[in-house]
Amino acid sequence: MTGRITGHALLLALALGLAACGGTPLLGSSDFVLTKTQVKPAYDVGNFRFAHGSKNMPVAVSGRARGLDEQAIGVAIAQAMTGRTPVAPTTFVSAPDTPLDASRLAVRVAPPIDMSAGSLCAGRRIDQQAQDMDGKVREPDRLTLLLAYCNGARHLSSTHLTLALPADGTGFDTPAFRRAAALVATEIFPARDPNDDASFEFMMAN
Repeated sequence: MTGRITGHALLLALALGLAACGGTPLLGSSDFVLTKTQVKPAYDVGNFRFAHGSKNMPVAVSGRARGLDEQAIGVAIAQAMTGRTPVAPTTFVSAPDTPLDASRLAVRVAPPIDMSAGSLCAGRRIDQQAQDMDGKVREPDRLTLLLAYCNGARHLSSTHLTLALPADGTGFDTPAFRRAAALVATEIFPARDPNDDASFEFMMAN
């Protein structure tokens, strides 16, 4: 599941000032890019199918940026990812009050630079005013989402999704956003365990 660098993705990354830290692959299109994608050894296809093959996967969104409605983002992600997971057909639902001990897709809007997927799963909270100030400095024309598949506090897989953000703050009910969310589903919910065989490659950041 190594990332692929496309011409459009590289142009977007350069235009938005993104750097592939330590050679991290980029994956995306001219409208968005995925970075820092991880599938941890604890990711288990059988457990996912048992937990969500016939039950909804909650999407819990936290954080905000530039006054965007984080719950609208949650609804858009849930709609775009439903039925797109290779591991098993899954229905995602926006559920902002999902308890931290639940299996869920945790999403952080405009995550702080030092926030890891592991800390997101563990429920790390930060000062919102500090985040807003940081977001204004770092992300004037783009939106970054940290998406993590969590089983309670355990981080199983994750990615960072960065989208070009229209000046009016719209862009969540668009073909580009739906393509981006579908790609996220493919990358962080693969149909094989990472340790199935040596040919399945996965990244270990954090």
